[in-house]
Amino acid sequence: MPYGSPEQGHWRPGEYGDEPGTLSAMLGQDCVLAATRIGEQANTQPLNSPAYRRHMAAHQIAVDPFAEAYLVAADALPGPTALTERHRAGLAALHACQPRTLQRTDPRPPPEGEDIAEIIRLLPADLDRIETFFEGWSQQREGRG
Repeated sequence: MPYGSPEQGHWRPGEYGDEPGTLSAMLGQDCVLAATRIGEQANTQPLNSPAYRRHMAAHQIAVDPFAEAYLVAADALPGPTALTERHRAGLAALHACQPRTLQRTDPRPPPEGEDIAEIIRLLPADLDRIETFFEGWSQQREGRG
């Protein structure tokens, strides 16, 4: 399914009720996170906007700074755009960021023994390889890899 940009709404009217209009909304739906709704100011704002952050804060949710960088770039592509292209835009944003600087904006302590820059460098551009990548990374974290 091609997703659009926040300007058209993270959530949009669909044939069977509201449906995700952006990659951010789709991921939020999959992870059962608090979402914007049609008619709310945050529904048409990027994740890094004050309106969207206020909305998330009202639900006591913060978006990880790396996820935010990825999703803001992925959602910024105009019009209906294939998931593959949105993923590549998000990945390019992660590759362009300074991981240590971005990590300092996260109030949570960094994961021990993990090099976020290395993880970002290794993230596959091919969506078909993402699941395998995260399975291997998860097994390695748990000492099974």
